[in-house]
Amino acid sequence: KQWYQRRVRGQKGVKKEDYPMPNNVKQYNIYRLVSSMAFDLIIMVLIFINVVIVIVELCVSREKCETVIDPITEVSKRQETTMNFAFACTNYCFLVLFILEMVLKLIGQRKYYFYNKWNLLDLAIIIIS
Repeated sequence: KQWYQRRVRGQKGVKKEDYPMPNNVKQYNIYRLVSSMAFDLIIMVLIFINVVIVIVELCVSREKCETVIDPITEVSKRQETTMNFAFACTNYCFLVLFILEMVLKLIGQRKYYFYNKWNLLDLAIIIIS
């Protein structure tokens, strides 16, 4: 809980609770959603799952590099293509989820989204992706 309270405080010393509440009802509901601990925990779980998938993808690609010396059969080519397609799909799905997180935070927090350095890091990673 203390870690979460420290994380809630932005780098400029402004707490999420100190942001002015949006006047629009829809913005206010989104603000409450993105300010909740449950939302942050869900995002952290998604990040963890994404990291695990990337590690598995790297291990599989390393094994492919080691087996290049062996003659490749038609079955292994199909398996590699299917695995590459599956990894690409999961990467795009996670990217869409993280873009959705960013958009929700932008709607709910408005200009205060840019006061938190973690949000800026998320924005940079999404743009690079």
